[in-house]
Formats: sequence, structure tokens, C-alpha cells
Amino acid sequence: MHRPSIAVLGGGLTGLSSAFYLSRRYPEALITVYEKSPRFGGWVHSERIDVTPPDGGSAQVLLESGPRTLRPNAKAVLELINLLGLKESLVTTPKTSPAAKNRFLQLPEVQPHGIVSLPTSIPALLSSPLRDHLLWNVLRESLKCGNRPSGVNDESFDEFIGRRFGGSFARKFGSALVHGIYAADSRKLSVRAAFPSLWEAEERGWGSVIRGLLVPNTQRSRPIDDDYEAGDITKLMESVSVFSFKDGMSTITDTLVEYLKQRQHVRLLPNTGVETLAVLDGGIQVSLTNVLHEASSSSTDQNYGRQRRPSKFCGVNPSPSRVGFHCTTCRIVTLLNCQPLLIGSCHKYYLSTGSGPTTNSSTWFRLSDSSSFLRLFRTELRNPWGCIRLLCSILSGHARASSIANHEINRDDGWPVSYHTAAYVARQRNEASGYPSWI
Repeated sequence: MHRPSIAVLGGGLTGLSSAFYLSRRYPEALITVYEKSPRFGGWVHSERIDVTPPDGGSAQVLLESGPRTLRPNAKAVLELINLLGLKESLVTTPKTSPAAKNRFLQLPEVQPHGIVSLPTSIPALLSSPLRDHLLWNVLRESLKCGNRPSGVNDESFDEFIGRRFGGSFARKFGSALVHGIYAADSRKLSVRAAFPSLWEAEERGWGSVIRGLLVPNTQRSRPIDDDYEAGDITKLMESVSVFSFKDGMSTITDTLVEYLKQRQHVRLLPNTGVETLAVLDGGIQVSLTNVLHEASSSSTDQNYGRQRRPSKFCGVNPSPSRVGFHCTTCRIVTLLNCQPLLIGSCHKYYLSTGSGPTTNSSTWFRLSDSSSFLRLFRTELRNPWGCIRLLCSILSGHARASSIANHEINRDDGWPVSYHTAAYVARQRNEASGYPSWI
């Protein structure tokens, strides 16, 4: 009997987890994971670096060059953590933590010299500088008649929010929301793909999003938790906002790699690129190129293929919906200092600007491109040698992504910079204290 052969293209988190479940489901099949780069893990990459505090000694700091946390919303992810035995490695942030609740937005017309905290409760809303901006638009939307054009099956998030809450609301709050979650342009993001619950709420609310959110959704079928082997991880995550691992996000990809290496019917091939895929009778032919020896190429026949973007390799007509994917370039800059930073005590910022003449530029960080968005994290790591501050900036410019992608970091002495990816950050020196002052 012919042994089935399965190809998994890409050794990132998606490819590795696919190979994990395939190896459990089809133990008789030969499963091969092809990865073009020398390492597995894709965008997930954690690194520990040694630092020396000013009073001597040594310490280590964990840096992430890709995703920093996960949300416990997907039962499949919790199942994967349980099956890999990673419960004891979890590091969780509770929903009550300021880091989970605090969100900030820069609106010069509301707070000319600073940022505004987004209210998270009714009392906070009533006393917030954003009260008039939020409360009026929300109340007006709830009383507004349905205005979805006939025959419209989808629209951009900006069009949707602008149609229901007004153009100003869409530019100030809708754009910031999309920047913070997707690092994307709200004018190009499908509302049904990214925020289907809002589209459904408008339908339930007889044309109003607010009315629809107040109406229970009785049509949505909830998955049965018993279908997932999550153990007690599900209960553990009930009060968790986000989570990671003691050794960083690479814990999950590294554990997957070690698991797959122990399976005799699984092959992991790094430094192996995929040139083309050809659909043949009874299977798919995969043409490979070893990226370390580009002159050396080979072909292998696979019965099944697993990949994310088949139209890139296959000589077939792709679906129109899969042509012309729009992506946004993100760059991460991590700075460490063992001295106090001249930044107020904060936990998480969403500072964003859109693009075009109707949108104000962010002045909290001066970037090379005024249409960039910035997400800022600040963490204090307690250790026997004092307090180390970790400042991580995630930058993206959907309007001019190449401006961020091609600039190099501007750094000062005494600030170790994580060069996972390059970005440009402009700083001014505070002459009085001698420490960098971010503006």
C-alpha cells in the first residue's frame, strides 16, 4: 500500500501547529515541513540578552521581535498549550491589571500637551475629556435610522463607522482601533472580515449598531468546550487578559519543533525553499531549492499540501479574493536602561494617526513618517541589582511602509537596542538630566 505523503509549506506557528495535528491524526503518513529560513518559528522569536546594571552584577532581559502575547479567546490555542504540557510555563496578566485596562489616545484638540485615557466605565466616561466625543456619537447612533445602502454586502471599517457614527468619529476612534489591533488602514480593511460582530449587530438592531449590541445574539452557535482537550487551562484563563511564557513566545514554537523531531514520520527541512507546486494526477509535485545552495534543486511528489497562500506557487488560476493581498510593514525597537526614564508611569499606549490632510500627526514620538502609528509598552523588571526599564515600540506606517522599513535606528550611547528589525526613531536629549527625553 502506498504511504501517503503530506507537505507543510512554512515552519512558522501555523505550519508547525498544522504538522503537530497532522502527525496525531495521520500517524501512517510521511509529513514534511519545508522552511526557507535557517530557523523554525516564523515571526515568533524570543531572545535573552545579558545586561549590566550601573552598580555591577549581571542580569538577563527577555526580548520579543515578534508577537509578545496571546489572548485566551481561541480554544484551539488553549488545547495546544495543554497537549504540549506548557501550563507551568505560562505567565498571565489578569483582566484587573492596569496593563489590561489602560488605553490611551492622543487627540491634540482635546489634550494639546498629552494623551487621553480611554474610559472603561460609565463614571469614567462622564468625567472624561472624551465624554462629548464619545457619548454624543453613541447616543445619536442609537437613534439613527438604518442607512445601509441596498445591495451592499461589505464595506471598509472606515465607511461602516463613518456611516453609523460620523466621519469625525471614524477618523479619531475607528482609525486608532484598527491601528492598535491590525496596524492597518481602516479605509482598506473589510468590516465583515475584521469585525463581523459589528456588522451582525447592525442587522439585529434594525439598522443600529448600539441597539444590536443590546440585543442578545441567539443565532450564533457556541462551540462545545468538550470538543477541545484543554484540560484545566480553560478555567485558568477565565480571569486572564493576555498571556505569554516564562521563556517568551518562542516557547510554543520551540516545543512544537522538539515534539515533531521525535516523530519518526515527520521531517523538518530548514533552509529549503519551495519554488513551484504542480498539480498532478493523484497528488502535488513540489519543486524545492536549498537556499544555501541555490544551484541545487529537486522535486518531490506529495499526496497532500498544506500552505497559506497557494496562488503564489501554483500554476492555476487563483480565486479573485486571494489576489492582491495588502500588507503593512511593522518594525519593533526595544530599548533598555537601568536608570529612570522620563516617561510617566504607564502600562500600554495606543497612539495613532491616520493619513491625509484631515488627520493630525502624532507628536508624542516624532517619526520619520507622520502617518505612522505607535504602540508603546513599558515594563519594569525587578532583580537583585535594581530596576531595569524595558521600552518597546511597535511602529507601522500603512501609508508609506517603505519609509519605516528602510530607515535605520538612531541611537545614543548607553542604550542597547534590539536590532531584530530596523526602524527610525527621532529623540531629543534632555540636557538637564542627561537622559533621553521622548517627544
